[in-house]
Amino acid sequence: MARLTSPLRSFIPLALVTAVSCVPFVSSYGLAQTPADPQATAVLESMAKAYRSLGKLEQTTTFSGEGEAMGKYSAARLAFQRPNKFALDVLGNGTQGTSGLAGRFLCDGKEFYTYQQSAGYYSKERAPKDLTGFKHLALTLEMSVITGTDPSSQLTSSVKGMSLDEPAQADGVLCDVVALDLSQGRRITVVRLFVGQKDRLVRRMTYDSEDAPRKPEDEKPRDPQDEEPPIRRVTPPVRYSYDNRVEPDPK
Repeated sequence: MARLTSPLRSFIPLALVTAVSCVPFVSSYGLAQTPADPQATAVLESMAKAYRSLGKLEQTTTFSGEGEAMGKYSAARLAFQRPNKFALDVLGNGTQGTSGLAGRFLCDGKEFYTYQQSAGYYSKERAPKDLTGFKHLALTLEMSVITGTDPSSQLTSSVKGMSLDEPAQADGVLCDVVALDLSQGRRITVVRLFVGQKDRLVRRMTYDSEDAPRKPEDEKPRDPQDEEPPIRRVTPPVRYSYDNRVEPDPK
């Protein structure tokens, strides 16, 4: 069967894919930028270097969100060993017809197998020569890095601003927290990446997007001839996150 080119894009909200996995797309909006904090840029660069230096990794990712942001999937299990051994299981959360194992992508170094429950899809093909052959499976920023993408320059040029928040705990380790500002107009959107201070691996990602509070000066005077008050368009807040339990270079 023909190779499935982008099987996982429906797993997480489009906004999150745009912000984290497909950051060059954001720059097409022409966001007004503020200078990126050099310390935040350094954290991203060291994170990318850490993933490139890993020979193997095991990671369990748990997704959470509010309302529609939750999507259909609850968790993913990733394992890889360079140059080209790769395994990814994606688990459904019981909604929209998904439960249990929703997708499996397995490469033993010789053959690459794909299974998708929702599409009733199964394929077998020759294994790619290295991990760059799995770019189409990148669910998260760190998976994009593992499969050959360098995020630091793209993020610096694509987001409105980048800074460091106060350090915080995630997955039992102290993390530097990089805040990426993707706000547009009255919509305030911030993505935060929690990067381990010692091993520089991503432990958590949060995505928060909501309309800015209205100020009195934002209200337009009502026309006395209007029978009905003007309709105010309100976009619900979006909250989404994932947490990683990481085992680098497992024995």
